[in-house]
Amino acid sequence: MSSRAVILRPHGSRAGVVRLGEPSFILGAMTKIEIQRQIMTLPEVERLEIADAVWASLADPDTLPLPRWQRDLLDERLADSVGEEGRDWEDVKAEIWPAHR
Repeated sequence: MSSRAVILRPHGSRAGVVRLGEPSFILGAMTKIEIQRQIMTLPEVERLEIADAVWASLADPDTLPLPRWQRDLLDERLADSVGEEGRDWEDVKAEIWPAHR
């Protein structure tokens, strides 16, 4: 992450000192909503770094539960693709960007 940091403490923890460059700020316990609001004040690049760190902290993202609606949608898309041979990337690219032929 960048040199600026936000330490997010779970609800009910003791207050701590957090440095965002200068000066120091004292933060008390933060609720989930407060944490989300704090993150949303950060620049986009830093929010992406936080999202990446959270995603990487998951033991195995592939084992996360898949909602039924999402499973149904994936099954539908898979069924629609059965029997299709696909298309050559060069043909698709030429169709999307005709000027790049």
